[in-house]
Amino acid sequence: MDEQVVLDTSNLESMMAELIQSIGRLDLSIDYLSAIMSGDEAAIIGSAQGAFGRAVGARDLASPMAQEISENKKTKDLFNSRIKTIIKEEVENFLKSDQ
Repeated sequence: MDEQVVLDTSNLESMMAELIQSIGRLDLSIDYLSAIMSGDEAAIIGSAQGAFGRAVGARDLASPMAQEISENKKTKDLFNSRIKTIIKEEVENFLKSDQ
């Protein structure tokens, strides 16, 4: 009675992809909860954890590197806002000149 066990792995890749997505959403949710508790921004917490590891704490976010990450994000946000404004103004000018 030699029975051979056959494993069906046909869905394994899609199941792993779903698991990875779920973990990513969970990590983002935890970053938002951490932000609520610490008063920091979720993006800053996520960036700091990416740079320093998952064990980064609220005290670590006060480090010079974390402050630099925060300043870089503010600069990026300001830059993105300015680009959107310029594009909007240019589109409006183009539409006015087309009339």
